[in-house]
Amino acid sequence: MAPNHLATEPYGYIFNNNTITAVTGYYLGRPWQNAPRAVYLNTTMMTEPNTQGWASMGTVPALFAEYNSVNGNGVAVNTDNRTNIFSVSGVPQTGAYNPVLTKTQADQYTIENVLAGTDKWDPRLVVEQVAAPANLSDIGNNTLKWDDNQYAICYVVSRDNKVLAITTDATYVDTSASGQHEYAVQAVSEYGGLSAKRTISSLGLETIKETKGLSAYPIPTNGVVNLTLPDRIGSLNYAVYSIQGKRVKEGVLANTDMTRSVDLSALNSGMYVINMKDAEGVVYTVKVIKN
Repeated sequence: MAPNHLATEPYGYIFNNNTITAVTGYYLGRPWQNAPRAVYLNTTMMTEPNTQGWASMGTVPALFAEYNSVNGNGVAVNTDNRTNIFSVSGVPQTGAYNPVLTKTQADQYTIENVLAGTDKWDPRLVVEQVAAPANLSDIGNNTLKWDDNQYAICYVVSRDNKVLAITTDATYVDTSASGQHEYAVQAVSEYGGLSAKRTISSLGLETIKETKGLSAYPIPTNGVVNLTLPDRIGSLNYAVYSIQGKRVKEGVLANTDMTRSVDLSALNSGMYVINMKDAEGVVYTVKVIKN
């Protein structure tokens, strides 16, 4: 490691909570040019470096130092011989610093001090894990529900360890399966990090009927899709779902005649599932394509 920093750079290279695994003799670094800075904090040195710690190169560093260095057994490394004297063009020159930091000095190397800058950027937000969705439950009608999380931008829904959908809603309707399954929901942070899984085992889905008397036309449709239903079906509550499982439209199909219709003209092009539920709780489903 041979740093080159401007004199206006207050921190330079910082190595914190790291492990050096070199198996042969080495130096912690050497000063290339200008005003190099480098510190090692809370470092485990599996093999200890040259006792002087630092090698000469082309200039005197602004700061080459360490704090709380230990060996592979967790025992403090002897830093008594660490140097702040460097040869520049054959002339020894001494850096105006102690190569071993005090705790007070080491405590100044925080994320807020080092990385915040004028925009107050905090990299911990990138790796922060959002909480798993709370209160995952089966509320009937093939629907999973959980508490919305204000820190989540969306949720990943899986069934039997296979991803089903990504949704921004705190609910999901599984229109493609019946029977017993294990579902998992994960929250997604604004940087794409996944939460731990929240699972619900052996979810009992309602029976979904795709009868011979149920059809939809025209397929694909540019707007209105007509539904031909089996005989003696009364009024139906319906909901339209995108292929990602998001509910995009709902309403009632009145008990008028066998052919009823749903207007999809306001929806984007794609595949949709129309779920219809009668008064007895039986669910009918049909897939349609919107141009």
